[in-house]
Amino acid sequence: MFSIAYRRFRIGTSIALFLALIVVACTPAATQQQSAAMPAERTAAPTMVATEVPTLTATFTPTAAPQPTDSPAPASSTAPEPTSAPANPSPVPPTAAPAAAAGPTRFVIDPSQSTVSYGVGETFLGQNNRYAYAVAATSVVSGEIMVDFENPAASTVGEITVDISAFQSDKERRDKAIRDRWLQSSKFPLAVFSPTELHGLPQSYVPGDVLAFEVAGDLLVRDVVHATVFTVSASVEGERLSGQAVARVQMTDFGFEPPAVAGMIEAENDVDITFEFVALPAN
Repeated sequence: MFSIAYRRFRIGTSIALFLALIVVACTPAATQQQSAAMPAERTAAPTMVATEVPTLTATFTPTAAPQPTDSPAPASSTAPEPTSAPANPSPVPPTAAPAAAAGPTRFVIDPSQSTVSYGVGETFLGQNNRYAYAVAATSVVSGEIMVDFENPAASTVGEITVDISAFQSDKERRDKAIRDRWLQSSKFPLAVFSPTELHGLPQSYVPGDVLAFEVAGDLLVRDVVHATVFTVSASVEGERLSGQAVARVQMTDFGFEPPAVAGMIEAENDVDITFEFVALPAN
């Protein structure tokens, strides 16, 4: 009887302990804290189970409801300041672009306001050696001049072409004899002056001032080229370039003798060339 009662006591004790464990596992945290104040011999068994309580609690903790997907994200209270590119990323400071140079102005000879003439001294033997100065001129002339107002010394003169077959004097008989026998301009109608150097131009220029300088070059008459220097005076007023160029050459320099008619007339060897010109800016 004693053994049966003892076994019943053990079984009942085991059942009681089992029920106590279940109660501890389901008891809230506040109850568990109270249990922690119990004597050590009565809380020893629940302490082994309490280590797993956080896991059970975490498993049943409700999660926050998800936000709707179409809700805009909350704006930041302070927007980030935009970053600006450095003004000069290169270590070398930029240099200002050079100002464009004005450049020379191109002037074109206006034949309606220009003339080329020659002058030759004549002696009339049959008239008591009367002296006369014969002049013939033409307006059939072309050419151009490049004027650099910033640096006049850099100015240039292009080829000047003259139709010498168009020379006219006060005597048609003289003009015909020159064309056929001396200048032979009916065969070589064009005389061309090709400038090679300009001397005496200043470093600066004030509009209206008259400049005096020389133009050296090659003069082609008939089929002969001879070095010739023209002395020039010129000025610019508004858009009008005007001036005069003069030179003295000799007929023998170009391969022919001065005109002469025995007992009647003799011409001098020297020939004065005068170029009165007006040039206007090219369009």
